[in-house]
Amino acid sequence: MINGFCHIKDGNNFILTQKRITLRHYLWNPRSCFFRIFFAAVICFILLRLIYQINRPLFSTFINNESIRESSKQSINFTIAFSNVQKNYQMEKPEIDPCNGKQIKLLVLIMSRRNTLFKRMGIRKSWAKDKNKRIVIRYVIGGPKSDEENSTFVENELLMEQRKYKDLIRYTIPDGYENLHFKMGAAFQWQQKWCPNAEYIMKTDDDTIVDLPRWEFWTDRKFKKDVEKVPNKAVFFGMRLEEIEPIRDPNHKWYVSVEHFPGKFFPFYMQGASYFGTNNAINLIMSHTKEVIGFNMDDIVFTGTLADIANVTRLDYGYYHFRGGNPLMTDEHCEGGIPTIITYFEQFKEIKEYIESYNKMHWLTCKLNSEE
Repeated sequence: MINGFCHIKDGNNFILTQKRITLRHYLWNPRSCFFRIFFAAVICFILLRLIYQINRPLFSTFINNESIRESSKQSINFTIAFSNVQKNYQMEKPEIDPCNGKQIKLLVLIMSRRNTLFKRMGIRKSWAKDKNKRIVIRYVIGGPKSDEENSTFVENELLMEQRKYKDLIRYTIPDGYENLHFKMGAAFQWQQKWCPNAEYIMKTDDDTIVDLPRWEFWTDRKFKKDVEKVPNKAVFFGMRLEEIEPIRDPNHKWYVSVEHFPGKFFPFYMQGASYFGTNNAINLIMSHTKEVIGFNMDDIVFTGTLADIANVTRLDYGYYHFRGGNPLMTDEHCEGGIPTIITYFEQFKEIKEYIESYNKMHWLTCKLNSEE
């Protein structure tokens, strides 16, 4: 270094320059050092944020204790009682009153489970997007079982989901196959409490596709006329099952004991993937629950035994309007140039499958030979 200059060798020549000294002065300047650290921190934050967005679950798992305590404050006590069993439980009060002061044509009660968020998201991103302001959709979710895996994680996800969408019906009876009659009872009690003015109430599952605009079309064109013919206006619509024998094998999933149902055949009842009823139908069956034996075959209990006692008419529109588990056909049935199918179910594994299946059903076209 000569007189504050640096010697830099360039080929066979030496060039005097102040650039190195200027650069060294810049690198060790306190102000420039602060900006370099700040800039590096910003870059690190952006990279970490990108990694988090790629790998995070659908909702954050962080919920503070205050949020959980606040949620528990908004619960109301309920009791569901059958002749053989009674359960006291709590149900979360809706943050926003969904039906009061409104004309609600249809309340859709979707039976869901705590750990099936992707199914609810599949519905929200597919057929639920076509609801109008006179249709209310709610997902019915029970409490955790004692052996639930990742229970804290699941609970936090549900709290975040409710905070974002405000469309969950949450109650404290543990979810499970053995409690399906309580689940259905809780769903109808929610309707009686917070949506008593719904003209129609639909029960469906979270693996089901429903075309709501098509439901509305056929209700106005056909189903409403059927209701007008029934004196008490209490009607269920769906796929009606008849002369079904109880399964008496204790090892079978759908085993029904003689104590729960002693008869040889079940009463007529609606297949449970999707059905809907009038407001009068729900009011009547819920007024008779203490008179019947409750067991986990909820479709039989509510649309069979209770419907018999309450004098509720069950109309069979199976296959054409309510498909059950059969897939869509390339040549679907139509009436007056309009496809008749309203709902069917599949086993979905991804959100995109809901979207694809709904689009396929919603955009069906009629062929001349499919007209009735």
